[in-house]
Amino acid sequence: MRKADFIDIAIKIFGIYLFVKLLALFDELISAFTFYVYLSDNNITRQSDNKIILTVAVIQFLITLSAAVFMTFGSKLITRKICSDQDFESKDILLFSDKKSLIEIVLYVIGILLIVYSIPDFLSRLFSFSQTRNEIFSRDMGTTILIAFIVRIAIGLLIIIYNDKLIHFFFKDKKGEIKE
Repeated sequence: MRKADFIDIAIKIFGIYLFVKLLALFDELISAFTFYVYLSDNNITRQSDNKIILTVAVIQFLITLSAAVFMTFGSKLITRKICSDQDFESKDILLFSDKKSLIEIVLYVIGILLIVYSIPDFLSRLFSFSQTRNEIFSRDMGTTILIAFIVRIAIGLLIIIYNDKLIHFFFKDKKGEIKE
């Protein structure tokens, strides 16, 4: 594996990580939208304050989404821009494993971290959700947050279960084989 290949893999992995980060930003986007609707209907705050919060959440989500797409699917372009000609020479860098195994390990780590970081928050939110009884806004907000945590855990499990299919999707060449 050349140095440019290693950099390309690192950029793709960071792009995949940004897709995982989008789940947290999606929670914030749902929360901002829920607050916007709830607070606007009840005239609790000024309308402009609510729009600013929602606008910032939407812009943050869109910027992260575009960065994730660009880094995941445009990694070759980024690699060509940041690497020198020497990095593309056929010198092999020594790693502990081949390209597929390295990507497989990283995807397992991403899936496990997603599950491990989500379960404690899910359990604490589930406990506080069970404590709210008559507060309609809190229960609605709690339901959306719980669903978001369930989706995070499910995506972590899917990353672990469908690891090979993800490797082939993100790292295959035109022939359908893993790029070496």
